[in-house]
Amino acid sequence: MPTIIAQGKVFDCPIGAMRPVLLQHEIDLHNSDNVINCRGRGTCETCAV
Repeated sequence: MPTIIAQGKVFDCPIGAMRPVLLQHEIDLHNSDNVINCRGRGTCETCAV
């Protein structure tokens, strides 16, 4: 299982589950306060991942 380091936190993440695990650890997924959110589909171009 890969280890993720994000915003000073370290945790394990099952392959293919990065978005839900980041949300579970309260990691901000977006680079800005933009209200556009495609829910991980890759269409709004604001993901920090």
